[in-house]
Amino acid sequence: MRSANAGAEAPGATSDARLILDWLFGRQPESSRTIAVLHFVDGLTLEEVARRVQIHPIHLSRVFRKRFRSTLAEYQNRLRVQFVCRALQHGRGDLASLATDAGFADQSHMGRVFRMLTDQTPGQFRRFIHS
Repeated sequence: MRSANAGAEAPGATSDARLILDWLFGRQPESSRTIAVLHFVDGLTLEEVARRVQIHPIHLSRVFRKRFRSTLAEYQNRLRVQFVCRALQHGRGDLASLATDAGFADQSHMGRVFRMLTDQTPGQFRRFIHS
């Protein structure tokens, strides 16, 4: 296993793996990390990301937490809530399908995470944004 800091693509690594390594170590612009790197809607686990970039999951976890001051799951949930906020701003109304589109397990899960991060429910946010 090669050191992720070496900057070279590990043998057999995919282009996604290269993007993830570039992003994780600060060589990728902010805009590409949202979708192209994390695939937050797909719900990639730490182990899956570590496998793609061919580094140990514990090392990835430490580097990720140090760089972004959150776990991968916390970061993905923030991205999902941002996705939901943008969709609600643009008039998407069906919360159940929105939850699925954002990568949440179901509408209830989306509601819990949304409220934890924003102190309001998705319905309250929708009413506020359209008032």
